[in-house]
Amino acid sequence: MWRVLVVSDSHARDENVYKAIEQAGELNAFIHLGDVGTNYREMMNRAGVSSYIVRGNCDYDYELKTQLSPHFGPHRLYCTHGHMEGVHGGLNVLRYKALSAGCNVAMYGHTHLPVISAPELESPMMIGSKTKASDEVALVYEGSLTDNEVIIFNPGSISLPRQDGARKTYALLELGEDSSVRIEIRYLL
Repeated sequence: MWRVLVVSDSHARDENVYKAIEQAGELNAFIHLGDVGTNYREMMNRAGVSSYIVRGNCDYDYELKTQLSPHFGPHRLYCTHGHMEGVHGGLNVLRYKALSAGCNVAMYGHTHLPVISAPELESPMMIGSKTKASDEVALVYEGSLTDNEVIIFNPGSISLPRQDGARKTYALLELGEDSSVRIEIRYLL
């Protein structure tokens, strides 16, 4: 099992990322989905695990790539900020790009709204929808992947949330040795 911390849209409020790293516990990887600011190397050091950071529309360091596809066992992830995939208008372009890259999990930021979309769900899971939630966990998804399917999620913003209640969020992604996937959108405490 791999445990991956996924954050987005910190906008140079690094202390929120550091809190999420502490809250997450033991990790195998750290992913930042863009609009990170300039101090991303320190974030990678503090995470202390393999780290992947993509460039967002507010990032100007061209050492950062706009898309990455790390893999963990049978899982290949498509990581992007989302602005180049037009995520404000829907997830079809993102889904197509992920499938074209051979990825079965896609993640994005940019909208500052936490969401989980999976093929078997009637509609995307969003805060306020019928989901398992607590004071710490906003959304939970558990499932298994099959060929030609993509699970898509946005961890929300770790610094500037836009959903009802405006609580800062991040995601813990757990990837099994098999095809199992668990996504928790968690509140920053």
